[in-house]
Formats: sequence, C-alpha cells, structure tokens
Amino acid sequence: MEVAKADTPMYDYKANFTASPQTSPFTTTSKLEEFVSPILSNGPDWLSKNGVYPTGGGTCYGAGNLAPMAEWQQGVGDAFYSKDVSSWPILFTTFHSHYRQHSFLDSNKLLQDNYRHAVWLSVIDAQARGVKDGDLVHVFNEQGEMIVPAYVTNRLVPGTGCNSESAWYMADPTRKTALMPDGIDIRGNCNLIDRIIDVPYTINGYLNCHGLAQVEKAK
Repeated sequence: MEVAKADTPMYDYKANFTASPQTSPFTTTSKLEEFVSPILSNGPDWLSKNGVYPTGGGTCYGAGNLAPMAEWQQGVGDAFYSKDVSSWPILFTTFHSHYRQHSFLDSNKLLQDNYRHAVWLSVIDAQARGVKDGDLVHVFNEQGEMIVPAYVTNRLVPGTGCNSESAWYMADPTRKTALMPDGIDIRGNCNLIDRIIDVPYTINGYLNCHGLAQVEKAK
C-alpha cells in the first residue's frame, strides 16, 4: 500500500491505473474510468446480454429508465406534490427503533415496557383531528390499516408522520374490514402503509420506507 508523503498529493488509483493504465486497467467495458453507467443508460436487454443482474434477482430499475448522469426526476406518488395527497394528506416515513434490530426482539415484553411504539404526529395535525397524546388513531390508505396509539410531538413538520419499522403484524379479529379481512393491525406494522409506487428498483434493490396515508381518531 502506497503511503503519501506530507508534500505529495494522494488520490485514488494513483498507484495502479493512473500510473500504468495498460497493465492495471479498470474492469469496465472500456477498461477506463467511466462517468456514464451503461447499466442505467442502455436499453433493457443490456443486463441479460452482459450477464448483469441486480442483487437478489428480479428486475433492475435502470437499463434505459434512468438518465446516465445523475439528475432530478420527479416521482408520481407518495410525495407532497402527488395528486394522491388530496386523499392521503399525511406523508409517513419510518425509522429504526433503539429497542430492537429490525423485527428481532419485538416480542420481548421487558423491552416493550420501556418504550412507546406509536405513530408520531405533529401537534398541528393532531389538533386538526381532535387527537391527544396517547389516543388511539386509525392510520390507513388503499393498501392497509392499523390502529395504534398516537405520539403527539412538535418535532415533526405538519403533514408528516412516522413510526418505527419492523413491528410484528397483529390482527384484531373484532375489527375486520374489506381491506383487512383478518382484522386491522393493532401493533403498528409500517409495511401496511409504506408503498413502493414511487420507490424504484435500483441496482441495489428497492427501499420502501414511506407512503401517503390518512389519520383519524379511532372510534
């Protein structure tokens, strides 16, 4: 490993490719450093022809669907500028709990007694719905429903909400609906609300961690 001297600038690939591009080429198609990704810029057949597949299998967002160089692209849903916001005015996101590793330890009763698993709402949104801290709220969209306690806080921007990810789904058989025939979730499983409408497949897979929904005080 090359160690830079105090008066000598150090930069990536200096010791190999830059010094000798013929004997230490990159593994790219051109054998050079490429600033345009063929995975993202070429047509949909490029992946299979070149034996490139996304992690975990499945389809890969890109291959003609993304600009070769990074640029802003506005999505179609699950955002404040979406047409769906008129029906689902709260943009939900998720965060990682300090009391479990994803869903691991979610059933630990001792840990459950030491934290509040709740849906976070801004003071403004809670007041508009007649919701007080600790009240049960009905969170729903066209994908799923859950009834969980509300944590009312001034640490959220109005129009947003959140809850920690990876709570285990728990259906209430006394609260069956057409959308939730086994019963509305009463544990707060965020996957019922988070959607992948606006979350593209990338070369690393997809990340579904947000979704538009409505919140009402539970009856």
